Amino acid sequence: MSRERTFLIIALLAICTGGSAQQSQLGRVEFQVTGSEKSREHFLRGLAALHSFWYEEALEAFRESTRVTPDFSMGYWGEAIELMKEARKLEDDLAPPSGPPALIKPAHELFGEVLLGAGKASEAAEQFAAALLRQPNRARSLVGAARAAAQSGNAKAAAEFYGKFLKQWEQADRDLPEPTEAREYLSRHPAP
Repeated sequence: MSRERTFLIIALLAICTGGSAQQSQLGRVEFQVTGSEKSREHFLRGLAALHSFWYEEALEAFRESTRVTPDFSMGYWGEAIELMKEARKLEDDLAPPSGPPALIKPAHELFGEVLLGAGKASEAAEQFAAALLRQPNRARSLVGAARAAAQSGNAKAAAEFYGKFLKQWEQADRDLPEPTEAREYLSRHPAP
């Protein structure tokens, strides 16, 4: 057999088996989700890729799940998680702001809030810590860090973050929700 023909056969085999080999590397994910069989299949492939840190493949699979079934909300959830990671990376490449931030909400802070809402307090705490490194003492990041610490069972850290927040907002209207939340937490868990 000629060398060119051998190469062609190997190339064709690689092309034909590439998808199944990649899929087998991902492993298997169990997650109850409603939707069409095809959209669930794409979503679960995206979730497996996400857990394997294959972010581009995950985003592609999530997008395919919503292309197949446009009202498949979990596919949009997967897209949003991946796009937040991309926004976070883009923001990390920027220099820290000088003066008031031009952003309405920094990506790490927003991602922290998303994770906190999803019940992932320890991952959210990491995002708020990153936000506070870039913009120390940012009020919303302090509140988010306090909430994440409280949900993680770290009362000492939560009290410290709430205390820093209240010190910053000591001139604020006492009836605003965040200062009220902080005072109520500190009344139950005094700072050491």
